[in-house]
Amino acid sequence: MQSAFGLPLDAIGSYLLVNTLGYTIASFFSAQIAKLIGFSRCLLLAALVFGTGFLGLAFAPAWGFVLVFGFLNGLGGGIIDAALNLFMAARSRALLVNWLHASFGIGATFGPIGLSFLLSMGQTWRTGYLVMCILQLVVAAAILLTLNRWEGSHNSQAASEMIRPSEPVSLRETLATPAVWLGMLLFFVYTGSEMTVGNWTYSLFTLGRHISATSAGWWTGLFWASFTIGRLLLGVLIDRFGFERSLRVMFAGILLGTVLLWWNPQEGVSFAGLALIGLAMAPIFPTLITVTPRLLGNRQATNAIGMQVAFGGLGVAILPWLAGILAARTTLEVISPFVLVECLVMVLLFELLLRRRAS
Repeated sequence: MQSAFGLPLDAIGSYLLVNTLGYTIASFFSAQIAKLIGFSRCLLLAALVFGTGFLGLAFAPAWGFVLVFGFLNGLGGGIIDAALNLFMAARSRALLVNWLHASFGIGATFGPIGLSFLLSMGQTWRTGYLVMCILQLVVAAAILLTLNRWEGSHNSQAASEMIRPSEPVSLRETLATPAVWLGMLLFFVYTGSEMTVGNWTYSLFTLGRHISATSAGWWTGLFWASFTIGRLLLGVLIDRFGFERSLRVMFAGILLGTVLLWWNPQEGVSFAGLALIGLAMAPIFPTLITVTPRLLGNRQATNAIGMQVAFGGLGVAILPWLAGILAARTTLEVISPFVLVECLVMVLLFELLLRRRAS
């Protein structure tokens, strides 16, 4: 894309900015959109908007069009993300929400592989977006065929009330709840720490510690692979042992892994620390989504889940950027203590949230 439009390398920042902006706005107001047009129609609209964004990106004649359709793509993605998390959380099983996010991991793994295959066949980046548009139309068709089943597919009255509330809660009422803000901040810090590790450890290994690019690439890839593995396997344990005990163990695992990454007496120790961080982080986001109704109550959860997803998007955009600023002004070794502080803040917010949980 840089070559096609004659852009400087840092132009990707403007695309990521508008895409994140669209994602954040849409996920924050997703519950209000669903209230206006219904949950299933909201999901269908989001799939169509998402697909339209991909179509526009595939045929964009100039960089300005890329930014417009990137914003549109963010809008569709934000609603889909928040809506599917709400749908799974209404079933109140950590296993299902972890599997939902494991599916995300599988897609994130195969996406770059698929695009690499297309490029090796002589296709361009536009073909990749066109393929994504076609796949999204398939998703939209599947939603359309099941349109009447989304809102009535829950066994309990409480779950149905989350998807189609008889008395919707206003955004003002939700935002007036202190526990909601604790939840949003927790998601902000969690996603920020996840992306700080994912985005900066490769540079830490190669530029800061002079580890070979091949070794650093393998271990950074293992960090992301551990997310999928952890979400497939650990959801069962969380349902069995309870979310409070399980998440405390996960936070302890992140702290230990970060200390090992920072300590770094030899390469193997820091690699083991990185793998432990990935495995421990894997179930945290989906599990927090699952227990939102228990922490905030079903009435607030409908709005709060979309808000939490929105703040998660902001954390992805802001905290790795701050880590980069610190690294530029000091050294790349600042990444490990930065992640350690993020984890300590997560623990604090989680314990405060447990104290302020809805009765």
